Amino acid sequence: MLVWKHTSDGTLSSKHALYFMRPQTPLLPWAESISNSAIPPSHSFIYWRLCHGKMPTDENLQSRGCIVVSICSLCLTTNESSYYLFLHCQFAARLWDWIGGKLNRVIDSSSAGSLLLCRPARCSSQVSDIFLAAILHTLHTIWWARNAVRFSDVTPSFYLAKVRIQSFIAISGNVSKGKCLQAEIS
Repeated sequence: MLVWKHTSDGTLSSKHALYFMRPQTPLLPWAESISNSAIPPSHSFIYWRLCHGKMPTDENLQSRGCIVVSICSLCLTTNESSYYLFLHCQFAARLWDWIGGKLNRVIDSSSAGSLLLCRPARCSSQVSDIFLAAILHTLHTIWWARNAVRFSDVTPSFYLAKVRIQSFIAISGNVSKGKCLQAEIS
């Protein structure tokens, strides 16, 4: 009798074979939190792509064999990488400082994973949604500004980026199904 040693009863099913050949990846702590009905999936998807190194920045295009002369489209100072563009570019750094000031928090932009850690540990569900929306809409706006420069030859406007982020946050706050405590209204 043949026995499959990777199961408790020794039987081999297609399900067991699939899990053996392609083990399940552990759930990421942020994966469930970025799926929120108050935030468009396209904005959450940018965060997902950023965390998985799948943004089509110059660095990633070059690694796939595309010949690209690389420079950050927003600040024109160094090569474009996902890490630099979203976290350390002068344009992005100003946006993170500005949104941090609006939220009365310091936004740790040292890594994509640390961005979500600015949310308060104890707060109402609507406030949590607004913090998440602020981070994801800021990432989306950085990507939008980069593409506007790249494909439409539009100079990035910090003022326009702020207005765009505030509009998206207001919409997300209104659509949020979360509850807000009276003490957190401000």
